[in-house]
Amino acid sequence: MLAATLLLSGCSAPAHQYIAANGDGMYFALPASWTQVPMKQLVKAQQGWTDDAGNVFRQTVRWQGVWSAHTIDADRAFAARPASAPVVFAYVRDLVGVEQQGIGKDVKAALRDVLIPASSLPSGSVLTQTWTRSGFTGIHQTGTYVSGGAMQTTEVVSTLPPARNRLYVFAMRCSESCYSAYGRDINAVFESLTFKEPRG
Repeated sequence: MLAATLLLSGCSAPAHQYIAANGDGMYFALPASWTQVPMKQLVKAQQGWTDDAGNVFRQTVRWQGVWSAHTIDADRAFAARPASAPVVFAYVRDLVGVEQQGIGKDVKAALRDVLIPASSLPSGSVLTQTWTRSGFTGIHQTGTYVSGGAMQTTEVVSTLPPARNRLYVFAMRCSESCYSAYGRDINAVFESLTFKEPRG
């Protein structure tokens, strides 16, 4: 009986899936049941980002991915209205020269509006903390605000490697009630987030 129990426990499905940013130095773990939006679908959706910021993103992105606790498509993942289950958007992109020059000494201010429009939101709706880990410097933000006519919570880490030549972003968002319901999973995901400066 003991041998059978050990055998069965050894064959159980893994609880997590481990994501590595294709050699670019971002690592994290997600619940095994969360699904990834197909890359072709993701790229197609981003072709509609025709403003300056969208054009720069598409030209400089090195690695990216979108996952969710529920199966969704790329359009739903990027919709203004929050989803009913957590959506993860993670990416690494190169910084162009003017961006590197604009960072200066105040990293917190430079990264303030990377994904959360913190500067235009009411005071107190966004909590911003300094993020320093493994030589990376940036910010960890949590904001609750109206998006697409509904309240959503977004949590994001935006950080720079020591060379300050790339931007690393890891974000998760969903409706305010969803964020409370998935609190344990969300905390575990952010605790797993690791960065390591790539060589070369």
